[in-house]
Amino acid sequence: MKSCAGSWPGLIAVWLIILLTALFTRPLLPVDETRYASVAWEMWLRGDFLVPYLNGEPYSHKPPLYFWLIHAGWWLFGVHEWVLRSIAPAIALCVLFAGTMLSRQLWPGDALSARLVPWLVLGSIFFTAFISWVQIDLLLVLMTLLAMTGIIRAARGARGAWLLTGVAIGLGVLSKGPVMLLHVLPVALLAPLWTRAAGRHFWWRWYAGMTASVLLGAVIALAWALPAAQAGGDSYREAILWGQTANRMVQSFAHAHPVWWYLPWLAVLFAPWILLPWCWSAVRRAGVSSDQGLRFCLTWLLSVLILMSLVSGKQLVAGRRVVRHWRLAAGAAAGDGCGGMDQ
Repeated sequence: MKSCAGSWPGLIAVWLIILLTALFTRPLLPVDETRYASVAWEMWLRGDFLVPYLNGEPYSHKPPLYFWLIHAGWWLFGVHEWVLRSIAPAIALCVLFAGTMLSRQLWPGDALSARLVPWLVLGSIFFTAFISWVQIDLLLVLMTLLAMTGIIRAARGARGAWLLTGVAIGLGVLSKGPVMLLHVLPVALLAPLWTRAAGRHFWWRWYAGMTASVLLGAVIALAWALPAAQAGGDSYREAILWGQTANRMVQSFAHAHPVWWYLPWLAVLFAPWILLPWCWSAVRRAGVSSDQGLRFCLTWLLSVLILMSLVSGKQLVAGRRVVRHWRLAAGAAAGDGCGGMDQ
């Protein structure tokens, strides 16, 4: 425990440098940053924290949890742009801590792994490049890590593990919608691939606990969705209860890109580590058959990669967002970035 704690001052210092650099070198950039700022500001002005609004109309594309965090920051520190822009970096710091906690669950007693995990994440170019953006994705990452921690604790028989997973699922749905289930359910359903547990009694309890956690997550999400659907009107009700859930999934298998579309992006997502020879040597030496933590991670990675490759709607959004953010960041660095609100 002590060896893990020693790395946090350095992590926090690097995190603070990234945050301050973003605050002093670029404005809010369209489309996502200015849009989310507009939604949070309009909810704040209206005093309506149930239904998000944009340009006077209910905004159904995102649930409200991220905007609630912005409002909490404004309530505590006043309505300032730096507060708005500090929420995602604060979530990123929580992601590093949650990753450390998950590492301790996957490899108990391995203090070195727990100490290296946050540095590996912070050292990933893709992660570090986006932690200063006003965006919701990191909130989904945090809730996914918490849900995974609950799953691995449940595999070890810890009490309250499925409760943690259920709460994380509910908050994940309130962060970015039912896509949360796509990140969590595969690894829980495929538990026989990564855990050596045996016995019919264990598996009855396992899938009952998983079902209960999903139901708890649904209750948490519906506690907001049903009153919001009533308050937002017919169009908003249709959008959040159908358009952003079942209808979106039905229309997401048009295959705008080939199923291998995500594979080239892995080099970006895992850079620079995927480019280092010693990393591949370590993978070859790893004993998958004897390492439950490694089997868990491989099951998680491959199952979600396959499902995300099949849901073509996510391919198009991800690609456009990455290209747009890099282009706007380059423009801001050159001095021609625009910070106006998008309409």
